[in-house]
Amino acid sequence: MMNLLVKNENKIKTWGANGISLECMNMFNIWRYIAHRCKVELNRNWGYEVSDGEDRHTVNLEHKTYTCRLWDLLGIPCPHSIKALMHKKVIPQTKIHWWYSKEAYMLTYKHKMQPVRGERFWKAEDSHAMFPSNVVKQVGRPKSKRDREPDEARKRKGE
Repeated sequence: MMNLLVKNENKIKTWGANGISLECMNMFNIWRYIAHRCKVELNRNWGYEVSDGEDRHTVNLEHKTYTCRLWDLLGIPCPHSIKALMHKKVIPQTKIHWWYSKEAYMLTYKHKMQPVRGERFWKAEDSHAMFPSNVVKQVGRPKSKRDREPDEARKRKGE
């Protein structure tokens, strides 16, 4: 486990200058490509209707409400909100949630696991001993036949 934590921490240190996870940036770039196909219509100061083919979604940047809800669920702007942000001349990459940042991931691996001595050096106290639970007889008639193994031969009458 200690080796896995160190490996993941070293992987995070190789992230680019923008400090966003690679998986998040890949998804953002795909959605930004999809956003270029969308058409946007302004209906108010911050409200937009974004159409992607036959699908239409409402994006309200002021109240942060989106009908597709991908941005709410994932923290990454969806193609519809990317198109609305680009129309408003806001850089959509700045709206990616903080939990995808390098700092958030580094906080995950901030506390290191300390090595533990071998099992023979562990202190065993009598107060921490575990005892088996009491066996309670089950209600109902006991089974009369035993369960046979799948490859066990079955004997029939007369054989």
